[in-house]
Amino acid sequence: MKKDLIDKFNDKLTESLNNLSVEHTVETILNQELGKEDFDRAIVYADSVTLKHRPFSRAQALRWAFDWKDTPEGFAYWERIHDQLWLKDKFDKKMTRLRKGVMIGAIIVFVVCMYKLITL
Repeated sequence: MKKDLIDKFNDKLTESLNNLSVEHTVETILNQELGKEDFDRAIVYADSVTLKHRPFSRAQALRWAFDWKDTPEGFAYWERIHDQLWLKDKFDKKMTRLRKGVMIGAIIVFVVCMYKLITL
């Protein structure tokens, strides 16, 4: 039982460290976020230089990839996908702010409790 928990912890830690070291480019983000068919279409339209750029968000990766209006799917098709990615980015940003707020609150509670214990 202990061995299983330790192995699971090590696997999660390794996965987290690998995610930190991965350099997210337009290509890797599109590969992660788009379905197989949409990714294949996007790769066909994009040039190899643009695919190596490092965007700040999922939505930006799709904006940089290629000119949407020049595709058979049309601008509206790619705009819908872009809007979905933008919502994911917005949600992630809000969750990050929430995590930071909770962490700051926890630190404040910890410091206050330690102060109370020391001054007893």
